[in-house]
Amino acid sequence: MDKRLILLLFVLFAVFAAALYTFENKHPTGLASKDNVDEPLFQAALTIPKEYRVVSDGGQVLSYLEVKRIGGSGRMDVVLEYELISPRGEVVERKSETVAVETENSFVRYINLPYNKGFGFYTLSARVKHPEIKETFSEATFFVY
Repeated sequence: MDKRLILLLFVLFAVFAAALYTFENKHPTGLASKDNVDEPLFQAALTIPKEYRVVSDGGQVLSYLEVKRIGGSGRMDVVLEYELISPRGEVVERKSETVAVETENSFVRYINLPYNKGFGFYTLSARVKHPEIKETFSEATFFVY
């Protein structure tokens, strides 16, 4: 490869890394509530640690999801749905699991990135779903090189 091209790629990588480093990766949490009740039921907060905000193609991203029940009482089974969204807005990967939440739970998950989907800023979205409530979600971004 030409030295100028390598230098250009390095500079682009450094700019994206600096942008990610300064970007607060915790988005406002969503709220979920029953359709006929004003009281919210859940909050969700998705975070990607700084060490995983810049990853290579085909690498792994570590995510922390905090789900808090802020309305109602008792245990409730909910579906956590994770979506990996490319810079072009395409859903690249989707996974879901059923978990029980009574008051507050934290979930640590590794997300494997597919190869050859392109570089750029990706979004990881986590949704808390249940048939009787409005879903809530939180998102975090990271850069793939």
